[in-house]
Amino acid sequence: MTENPVTRWHRLSAIQRDILQTIRRLDASQDCLSGMEIGRGLKRLRDKSISNGSLYPALGELVDQDLIVKRDIEGKSNRYELTADGEQLLATHVASFESLYEETDGDRR
Repeated sequence: MTENPVTRWHRLSAIQRDILQTIRRLDASQDCLSGMEIGRGLKRLRDKSISNGSLYPALGELVDQDLIVKRDIEGKSNRYELTADGEQLLATHVASFESLYEETDGDRR
């Protein structure tokens, strides 16, 4: 049985959700991102640094959940990008917010 996407989103930690959103935002200009690039993007999003001891375990958990993929680039570094499941989870999350605001706007009329 497939887990409800909204439930799946809320089961992620705050850092994992922020990582997915950061990869999506930054990935538009690049094919895939290094952990350092994701960390810098998170710093801009959260207005504070994240330690490697928090970032890399969260990335690993997202890989294990098939929401991002980790690629080894020339044996030098790892690069990360969203999987189709990760893209779908983000799209569902955005759609749930849009529908929430549509319902709220309708109540104001």
